[in-house]
Parts: sequence; C-alpha cells; structure tokens
Amino acid sequence: MKESENILLEILLGEEKLDWERLNKLLEEDYVQTIRGIFKVFTDSFLSRPYKEIDLILFNIEKIVLSQNSKNFRIIKNAVMEANKELSQIKLNNVSFILRCFKFRLFDLNRKLNEKLKQDSKVNLYSIYYNLIFEQRRIDIIIFVFKSNKNILDLTDTKGNDLFFNILDYYCELKDEEEKKYFWEVIMIFLEYMSSEKIRDSKYMNLLEREFCVNEEHVIALREKMMEIVQIDLMGLFKKYHVSSEVHKSVIDELKSFSRSEDGRAFIHGNFVTIDGEDAECLDDAICLKKNSDGTFYFYVAITDIPSVIPYGSLNFYDALKKVETIYLPDKTIDLYHPHISRNLCSLLPNVNKNVIVYRYLLTPNYEIDIDSLEIIKGVIRVNSNLNYNQVNKQMGIDAKTLEMLEGIYLMTLFLRCQNKVKEKYRKVENIINSSAVYHHSMFADTSISANIVQESMLLVNSSVPYYFSRRGLVYIFRNHKVTDDREKEIKIKNAIDAVLNSNGSISSQELDEMVNTIRQMYLTASYSTVNQGHQGLGYEFYSHSTSGARRFIDSYNQYLTYLQIFGKEKGDDLIVSAEEVVERVNKRKIEIRMFESEYGSQLSKIRRK
Repeated sequence: MKESENILLEILLGEEKLDWERLNKLLEEDYVQTIRGIFKVFTDSFLSRPYKEIDLILFNIEKIVLSQNSKNFRIIKNAVMEANKELSQIKLNNVSFILRCFKFRLFDLNRKLNEKLKQDSKVNLYSIYYNLIFEQRRIDIIIFVFKSNKNILDLTDTKGNDLFFNILDYYCELKDEEEKKYFWEVIMIFLEYMSSEKIRDSKYMNLLEREFCVNEEHVIALREKMMEIVQIDLMGLFKKYHVSSEVHKSVIDELKSFSRSEDGRAFIHGNFVTIDGEDAECLDDAICLKKNSDGTFYFYVAITDIPSVIPYGSLNFYDALKKVETIYLPDKTIDLYHPHISRNLCSLLPNVNKNVIVYRYLLTPNYEIDIDSLEIIKGVIRVNSNLNYNQVNKQMGIDAKTLEMLEGIYLMTLFLRCQNKVKEKYRKVENIINSSAVYHHSMFADTSISANIVQESMLLVNSSVPYYFSRRGLVYIFRNHKVTDDREKEIKIKNAIDAVLNSNGSISSQELDEMVNTIRQMYLTASYSTVNQGHQGLGYEFYSHSTSGARRFIDSYNQYLTYLQIFGKEKGDDLIVSAEEVVERVNKRKIEIRMFESEYGSQLSKIRRK
C-alpha cells in the first residue's frame, strides 16, 4: 500500500475526530488522487477488514465528501461510480447482505451530493433575492421576479428559513411608517402567489402572535388579511364547473352496504411495502420482490381493487364517473371516492388483509424484466410496512430483509429508467406547467431512490398492461399522446419547451405565459381512447392509466374491464359497450377540470390582491 493510502486509512479509521490537518494537506497536494485513494481504501477494506471498520470508513468518507466544495463534486461522483463498479464485480454468490447495504449507501451518497449541489445553488439565489428585497427595494423588479420564478419560497437561508418567514420576522419589529408601507406591499406580492394552505402554515402565523408584536396595529392588520385569504369563498366557480367536495347522502348511505370478500382470491405471500409521502392517507399501490430457487425473481405490483368493494353501476360508481378524478388545488383536494373508501376500505394499510389486483413479472438474476411474463392475479395481500420517501432514501427504520428487497427493486428500476429516457423531459415539463398544485408522487420526475422505485414500478404497469390486453384482442382504455406531424408546430413546441426549462427569469412574464399556453395546447394533450396510438411524450408504444383506481375513474374502469375479460366475474357485458361513452365523458370532463383549476388559481390570485 502506498504511503498516502496508509495515511488515508489511519484518517478514515479515526473514531472520535478526523485528522483534518493531514487530510487537507493531501487534498492540496493532489485532490483527484486523494479522493480516489479515499474510495480505494473503502473498496480494499472488503477483502481484509471487519464490518465495524468498513462501516466507520464509509461513515467518515460521507462526512468528508459532503463537506467539500460543490465545484469538486464531479470528481467525487466519478470516484463513487468507480467504487460502485468495483464492488459490482464481486461474484453474486459471494455478495453478502452487508455488501448490498454498503452499495445502497453509495447510491444514496450520490443522491446527497446532487441534493447539496441543488441546495448550494438555492442558497446563492436566496442571497440575490434577499438583497433585492431588503437592499434595492424595487417593487417592480420584485413583481417581475415572482412572475418568472413562482418557486421562490423553495429558497432558504443557511438556517432553513424562507424569504417570506424572514420578511414577516422583520415586519413585526418595524416602527418607521415608510418601511411599514414598503414591506406591506412586498408581503402582498408574496400572498398573491402563495396557497391558502401555505399562508396558514403555523410557522408564519406564530411570528405574528409573538408577545412583543401581537398588539401592534400593522401586525394586527396583516394577521386579519392573511386569515381573510385563508377563508375565501369560491362557490360561484364551483357551481360554474359543477365541482363539489360534498357527497350526496344516498351515496354515503350506500357505503354501509359495502364489504370486502376474499372468496375466489389468491393470497399472495410476500414482503409487500407501500412508499408514499409522510402525510399520505390513500395508499393505493404496494410492491414486493421475491427470489426464486433458480436465481430469478418475481416482482409484484399490487393495486387497490376498486371493483371488489364498489359494485359496477352502484351510486358510488356513478358518483365517481361524475367527478372523473381527484382534483388537486393549491389549497385543497377533492377526492374521487369518499374517504371511507380511499383511506379505509381500499387503502393498503399495514397488517390488514386487503383485496388487490396483482401484476406479477419475472426478472432475470440480473434484475432485467421479461415483459411477456406478466400475469394478472385477483389477489389478497397483507402489507408489512407503510414506508415514506425519506425513510427509503436514508434507509431509516427499515429492517434488513426489506432493505435487501428494496435494493433489488431499485436496480430493476434503474434498468427501466435507462431503457427509456424520453419520458424525463415530458415529466419535467408537465411538472413545471402544473406547479401551482400539490400532485401525487407518480406525477413527478424525481430521481431519488424512493421516487425512482415508485415511478418506474407504476410506469411498468401502465405500459405493459395495455400491451397485455391489446395482444389478446381485449378491450382496454388507453392513454394516447401524439405531439404533431407538422414540422413548423414541432419547432414551435421545442422552442417553447426550451424557453420554459431554461428561462431563469430571462424572458418576460408575458412571453413565458405564451410559451406555457403553447405547451398546454400542443404538447400536454394526451387523451383516452379504446384504440391504442401510443404515448409519444413518454416514449411508450402502449400506455394506459391502471395504477390509481382510487384517484382516477379510468383506472377503476380498466379494473372492471379486467374483471370481465380476465377474471370472468364481473356481470354486465355493457361494460365494453359503455367504454366508448366513458372515454368521451372523461376526455370532455378533464378539459373542464383543467379550466376550473386554471380559473380557480387565477381567481385566488385576484382575491389576494384586494
């Protein structure tokens, strides 16, 4: 071992305190070779050192690399990739669970580096905006900045406080009348672009209720204004588009007759887990990976089974058809099904038997999927764990068996992601255009470990199931998307997308609005049909909505079609006859809902400016 590697080994085995002086000296002499040397010590340790020392070495490596200047992250990421590659060369039958855990930690270290890069850029941008508001004090520029960057509240200082928090904190202590007027204007600009849910965030309201300022006139006026915004009434808009969050009494009464039965269903044994946001209540998908005796795997995606609870043609069925989908607004959510269904009867809660439609795939020992192996099963599962994204990303509070399973699923989803990179751009554009609402995880182009597992698993089902039905000549409702055959329109769309993705405040708000409208009208125009045409934006020859039965009516209807044609249990061949009518109804209603959401957001802004 070279002298420098001996020194690095000593440093990395330091239990109480890292020898930063010696480490920094090596980094100054040759940064690239020292970083490579650090990871070489780590990979070499698997051949000669006990688990405790390997763990300590990696712990100290994480501490070192995350403290480095972000300009050097490319060098570090290359070293991480090389270390992972070297570990992967160990023969599979000699790879222990401990090694898998360490590989998983290397994946997560790369993610942390990416997050730190983003955070560093956000802190720098925060400083620019802070200077603009507190030093330059130009209202016209502040308005322009908000129109071109509506995610300004995502930026925080080194303490984790956003601009609005620090503005309120400063405003509460003001005595000068001119300063009060200026910061009142600034606060009104913020309120125009904030959701009611965000405004009533306790961290903001608590600032206005501190003992030293609670009785100050300018603070009282602001508190009343914020409460007024939170309590706004938009009933006229709800009536115009026939949208309601209320459920008719007859629909609620019918719920009492609903129950689940396990008759004729296969119990699927396995370590099923759900992965959702921490506050999620509608848990409608679970996943599981099981190893077979020949080294292959079975991958299961279990989707909550709506037809097993809600009879076709029931009041609840037609109530959902009337709504079409769960509506996500900036300050509230309007559920497709009554919460008793979406959050109780059909929610995949832990340690309770639940009816599901299971999609089973065969994987090679190298985690590659055989799409033609798909089996659709009317099943029952018992979820072992309800995990959240943060838990999976940080491997916190997860047992060893589940961690090992998640690593295998992650490797499988990496293959899927690499096979189709077209969808990344479509998802990213979709998220920017729809940034005003809080959407479900499956709509985001996130690249974290947890999000990749969930997104790719759902995309797998949504692209393989319609293929399964189509090649058997069965009826299914597809989600089709075609951009354009017109070269001129294609160029216009491309220019609009590039402008929106790379604007960074460089184009006027009017131009930005025009670009967004162009994208909405010409690019984000997917629709449902019983005839497959593929999804060009996502890069799939076959695509459907099959994985969110509790949130989209089409997904539910595809489940009824599955019962009729695959399970042979659903009554009423009129399902197939009605499919065209359902498609027509849902396509029309989705356009109306998008208009409702747009007008709702616009009206919300106008009310906040009063």
